[in-house]
Amino acid sequence: ERERARRDEHERRRMSLANDESGIEPYVLLEKNVASASAMGGLLSRAIDDVHCLVLGELLDHPHARELEACDAPEWRLAALFAFGTMSEYREKSSHLPPVSENAVKKLRWLTVVSLSIETRMLSYERLLRELGMDDVRALEDLLIAGIYEGVFRGKLDQKNARIEIVDTIGRDLAPSSLPVLIDDVRAWHA
Repeated sequence: ERERARRDEHERRRMSLANDESGIEPYVLLEKNVASASAMGGLLSRAIDDVHCLVLGELLDHPHARELEACDAPEWRLAALFAFGTMSEYREKSSHLPPVSENAVKKLRWLTVVSLSIETRMLSYERLLRELGMDDVRALEDLLIAGIYEGVFRGKLDQKNARIEIVDTIGRDLAPSSLPVLIDDVRAWHA
């Protein structure tokens, strides 16, 4: 019975991801009612804590989010880090950011795996432990299995060689500063 409930939940989640892979839809609906920068900061915090909300770029474009950016609010910096950054960047800047939940840490670790897989599809456990700020291989494998289960990435664990091969990932938000490089890459590819 428990196994059947787990399979049903997995299927529900898979169908949910097929309809809204990023998990941002509920927050986009809520942002229409945001009346102040302070309220937007609260909405961003909720989205950061939600492990199913994997992109934040659309929320960061909201006028009240831009107000937070203009005054360099900690909520803005944290949301931008979750949209465009990695776990190692969070660890470097965490003393200047609001605290986050364990769910948010797990999500940022998953997003870091996505970012690292852009460079190489084969990620060693040694590198992942360092980049993710972890020291236990079993906890790392649990994190990777959960990321696969949640549809953040698809991959094959290779325990014998202490690595994961990433086969596919979700897309991440594109930092505004990386747009010119992307345009140049597309032009070079097209030429």
